[in-house]
Amino acid sequence: MISISRRGFIAALAGTSAMMFSGCSANTDNTGDSSSSASEPQEATQTGEPQGLEIVESGWSVNDSGFVMYGIGIKNPNGDKEADFPSFTITGKKADGSIAFSDEQTLFVIAPNETVYYGFQAGNGTVPDTVEFAITDSDFSDCAEPESDIFTIANTSEVIGDYGLVSYTGELTLNVDLSGSSAPTVLEQTAVTVILRNADNAIVYGTSTFVDTPDQGASVPFEISAYSVPEHASFEIHAQLW
Repeated sequence: MISISRRGFIAALAGTSAMMFSGCSANTDNTGDSSSSASEPQEATQTGEPQGLEIVESGWSVNDSGFVMYGIGIKNPNGDKEADFPSFTITGKKADGSIAFSDEQTLFVIAPNETVYYGFQAGNGTVPDTVEFAITDSDFSDCAEPESDIFTIANTSEVIGDYGLVSYTGELTLNVDLSGSSAPTVLEQTAVTVILRNADNAIVYGTSTFVDTPDQGASVPFEISAYSVPEHASFEIHAQLW
């Protein structure tokens, strides 16, 4: 299964504020979201405050070095606001409740009604008994819902290599024109993420790489290197501008 990130209007960093593509307001609602999670999404208020981001699913496994390899899906439930620089924590705990590690990851932007997936390594080599994920923060900007997919991902393969290396390869095509960005250097990279699922369709692994964002209509190859991957039934590839 191949999943494509939908993203028609992307925030471009300018100083400490977000400048939008056409279709998005330059006004930024600096509403932090420090409490929303998969089980406790924030509700919109009568004052027009945005709903908090939601963790729709997550999963993890431990590699041979004791580090956690995780995958997470985060949804922006707002139909008229994009989430700028959303961040989340990955906290590993021992059986007695003590903290084994706590890491924080910040993404770039989540478009209105979009769910993005990201995966990477977390931890310090101490194997946890449980891992918890929580949204910590995000700014919100007025924005229209995307009308089309920004990327096409094709020709994907799982390539088994030597010494525990597994590569996930394919081609990434950009479908829209990004030349109107006020800070194009921010948009030169695309994060490409592989998510592995078990027979029950639960996430068991995730990791990412970065490639140069191609010109509109052009394609670039990618290879995501993964090590010590757990048993899995399927893989999927996601992409998001960075």
